[in-house]
Amino acid sequence: MANRTAVATVTFYDLEKPDMEVRSNLALRTIEDALDKNCRVFMVDGGSTDSFVQRARKLGANVFPQDGRGISRGQQQAITHATIDFNPDACILIEPEKAGLLNNYFGEIMTPIENGYADIVLIGRTEESMKTLTRMQRLTETKMNGVLSEMLGIDADFCMAPRVWTSRITPYFLNYSPSKNWDLFHGPVIDAMKDGKRIVPVRIPYVYPAEMIAAEEGVESYEKKRGDQLLEVTDFVREYLAKKSGKR
Repeated sequence: MANRTAVATVTFYDLEKPDMEVRSNLALRTIEDALDKNCRVFMVDGGSTDSFVQRARKLGANVFPQDGRGISRGQQQAITHATIDFNPDACILIEPEKAGLLNNYFGEIMTPIENGYADIVLIGRTEESMKTLTRMQRLTETKMNGVLSEMLGIDADFCMAPRVWTSRITPYFLNYSPSKNWDLFHGPVIDAMKDGKRIVPVRIPYVYPAEMIAAEEGVESYEKKRGDQLLEVTDFVREYLAKKSGKR
């Protein structure tokens, strides 16, 4: 049973920007959720306003300034700190703004790991919970999940990024060489899948925080971000699969 669980995340909140207060508060709630579940939190921060970092430390997060650039490299740094400083039985890599996920669904996402029938858990959403997304995010991520599920041969919600894994899988995440901000969620999973590791999707009825949806719905910059992400992720997975298969 996994009884030492580390939560790794990366933050960067400039509280002078209008929407960052909402997002930083969600991140603090995620930290609280993790600590309430007796997890150790390892947070790498890319230069947030001091008040946010101080609040995270006061809650009990282990906070480290980010070395270098890029979200994926920051995530690797957080996982490295967790591995060296805590030696966990299991790790959870999560975006900090997924407030409520660990509080409400910790048992569901950890059971496959604790019962020994999964090496990696892909946390996904139910069809109903997908309806709580913004219109553009729902459209793009539904399309992306269909394409990725066909390419990878697993019916899963690949777009909901949190990953859970046993300690013996950690090298897949630390030895991977990221090329984009988000690909640590995908590349190590493909590598492990190719090596025959047990990848188990778990869908939960996670409802996105209303305040985050309100900040994004109908905003052109966010809608463009979702469209760009659809193309980038599908192209990355297609190219990475081809590379792994020796077709490039």
